Amino acid sequence: MPLMWRYLLKKIISIFSLSIFSFIIVLLITRTHDIARFAILSSNPSGVALFVLCQIPYILPIAIPLSCLISAFMTMSQLSSAHEVTAFRSLGFNLKSLLTPILLLGLFLGCVNFMVAAELTPRARKVAQKLIFSS
Repeated sequence: MPLMWRYLLKKIISIFSLSIFSFIIVLLITRTHDIARFAILSSNPSGVALFVLCQIPYILPIAIPLSCLISAFMTMSQLSSAHEVTAFRSLGFNLKSLLTPILLLGLFLGCVNFMVAAELTPRARKVAQKLIFSS
């Protein structure tokens, strides 16, 4: 992997991780009504924690694409404002080689998002419903 790709991916992944963590926290706060209702019905604190963890797969199909978009825009904005794009271009890199790691990471995150939406979310829904019915 070229050094430039590692540099760009490090920047993108740091912004992506921060934004996805923020989205998860904010969207979990919007689900406090369901979590509070379950916490009232359940006397088991570990069951409440498991119920909260089961809410995260509902949030990820929304948070992953938005976080990917935000991280790509912010990374390119930071590179442009620091004149790093100009420096890369003067070193002989074209825009295609600058955008390739961003597009490959977006393709990978799209596949991860599909797997979360297709596999993880239905299983989390099943576990959450079992927790609701058992309490």
